Amino acid sequence: MTADMLFEIGVEEIPAGVVLPALQQLEEKIGSALDQARLAHGPISTFATPRRLAVLVADVALRQPDV
Repeated sequence: MTADMLFEIGVEEIPAGVVLPALQQLEEKIGSALDQARLAHGPISTFATPRRLAVLVADVALRQPDV
């Protein structure tokens, strides 16, 4: 069983030059955290506005596999 996960951060106005690096870091960190937690997941998508950063992870496992 899986579910989509949306991680959203509301911020003050972000300078345009900072948005893409911030999204790349969020994508890497969230993907890494899910992998370390042994939670399977699908593709990771990022979205941004000057006041909002968001990461959508598709098909996140609801629990870790048994080991």
